[in-house]
Amino acid sequence: MKLKMALRMAAVAAIVAQTTTTEAISAGDHEHLFLDLCALISFTERKIPDIPETASAQAAFHEIIKLNSSLSESKWRKQFDKQGQPATRPKYKAGDKPADPLIEKRWNSWTQAEDELEKETPKGKTLAAAGANTLSETQRRRFLALLQPIAETAADVYSEIQSVQASAQHFSQAAIKAELNHAVYGAGVSGKADLTTDKLKAANGNPSNRGELCGAEAPTTGKAVTITAILYCVCEADNGEASGSLKACADHQTNARETGGAITQVGQATTDLIGKCPGEADKPLTPTEIVHALARFEATKKTKAKYITFGTLTSTGCNGSSTSGLCVVYKTPTATDAEAITKAPWRKHLLTAAELLNKQARAAAYIETLTTKLTQLKNQAFNQRAIIDMQEQVSTTLRSTGSPQKAAEQATAQRKKEQCEVIEKAEDCKNNGNCKWQGPDDKGTCKLDESKVATQANSAGTGAGEGAAGTNTNTTTSKSFVIKKAPLLLAVLLF
Repeated sequence: MKLKMALRMAAVAAIVAQTTTTEAISAGDHEHLFLDLCALISFTERKIPDIPETASAQAAFHEIIKLNSSLSESKWRKQFDKQGQPATRPKYKAGDKPADPLIEKRWNSWTQAEDELEKETPKGKTLAAAGANTLSETQRRRFLALLQPIAETAADVYSEIQSVQASAQHFSQAAIKAELNHAVYGAGVSGKADLTTDKLKAANGNPSNRGELCGAEAPTTGKAVTITAILYCVCEADNGEASGSLKACADHQTNARETGGAITQVGQATTDLIGKCPGEADKPLTPTEIVHALARFEATKKTKAKYITFGTLTSTGCNGSSTSGLCVVYKTPTATDAEAITKAPWRKHLLTAAELLNKQARAAAYIETLTTKLTQLKNQAFNQRAIIDMQEQVSTTLRSTGSPQKAAEQATAQRKKEQCEVIEKAEDCKNNGNCKWQGPDDKGTCKLDESKVATQANSAGTGAGEGAAGTNTNTTTSKSFVIKKAPLLLAVLLF
């Protein structure tokens, strides 16, 4: 929508800019046009964004899978043992049963996890990172059950990242650069250093002279379909004008080389003109920049009854003479004729590049969001030991006190105590509402503020805290934790 709006604005600007000059061309007359074309040409040298890397997302997902495998039954893991010579992990086989598409899809992730665990140094590193290296059998099963929904979600998120990344190759950095190069230089030309006379001619319909390349008043549409060819047509004068010193685009441009409509040195002449362009901006290219630059250039077109020109047509044709024309002509008597400009390759490829940049930006933002979510899931997976310990602490306290409220208060206090004791900076400790810093700022320690915990407990006991009677806080009637029932196969296999 933004692209279409910008182009509508460009059309309005073009109407305002319409003129029908018949004056001879003088030095500097096309400087504004030169700068507009230079801006379009510079896009091929600009930094172009690319799809963000997914290595961090892959690493987070693999950590979750390795944790799942480490906690799983050895009997289940045995199906991934290496076989044969040389020893390799087996491929998925359905056997006598129908193939399970979900298991088949995730088989490679499981075998890769086994490969990584086999090389893990020190052994048990993954379990230790999750605090799961000292679990009882009951705790192991509980951990695996808690891990199951996390890993299910992680698998879906990672699958979505892979899908987005695959589809995003259509608007990769390379794809966008190819569109820009095509608009500026044409097919088969990789950049300014690769531009030759033969390649410029080939990219623009193989004209035999300047009139065929740039067009004439007849009207005759020129064969110029690249930005660089247009640059040549509006800037490079005939050598016969002031001994080649007519400099319509820039006072520092090189003297004209050829006369009589010859284009035997068009490649070098165009390369020289590009070299006189201002330096490009040192920042990533955006779709808005492309559309605005294109709009500025299109607003310079001039209209007559049967044709449109870029540059100045003073007489019969765009032959480089100050009294004839430094220009490009597009005839417009019919709608079909007019398509030469509305569907011009340079225009089409610039707009395609802008659209690809738009799509790429949306895909990149989505991938980054999914990667953040996957990292959070990984952190959640490796923090399940704390939940298990809290559940057990609540259960133990409940048995000893007979009071669910007292058990919950003690478990909460213990959790807050542990959170305070791992804080190392005085400022972070003081900013935590449950902690207090003991000692000098640079040498002290962070401890639980018992008085605040007691105050919070009293508030809860009198109904003044969150979730007190009469509030809308959701609670369960008899259980602190609701465990979803799942098929045994899923509980063991994780997925």
